[in-house]
Amino acid sequence: MSDTKKAPAPPADLAERGAAFWREVTGSYELRSDETQLLAEACRCLDRLDALREAVAADGLVVRDTRGRVALHPAATEERQVRLLLRLLLGQLDLPDPATGESDSTRRGRAAAEARWRRAS
Repeated sequence: MSDTKKAPAPPADLAERGAAFWREVTGSYELRSDETQLLAEACRCLDRLDALREAVAADGLVVRDTRGRVALHPAATEERQVRLLLRLLLGQLDLPDPATGESDSTRRGRAAAEARWRRAS
C-alpha cells in the first residue's frame, strides 16, 4: 500500500481555469486546511477574472452609463480589485517556487539577512 495521498478534488463551483490551478497546486503540494481554503478562493478569483475579461471583450473597455455618458466598463474596475485579492491570497499561500523550492517569504528573508550582513561588514 502506498503512503501517497490522493489530491483533493476541486470545489464543484470552479470553472476550467480555477479547477486546473487547483489540480496543479494540490498535485504538487500537501496543504493544510486553512491553505486549502485560501487556494479555493484564489481559484475562484481566477475564474472571476476570466468572466470579467469576457465581459469587457464583449462590451468594450468603455460603455455608456445610464445617462448616456462614456465610462470605463464596471468589469474593468472589478477586474483590478479581483487581481489585488488574488495577489493577496497567493501571498498568504506563500507556495514555494517549483524551480527553486523557495517561497517568496524565504527569498525576502534571505535578501534582508544578506543586506544586514553587507551593512555590518
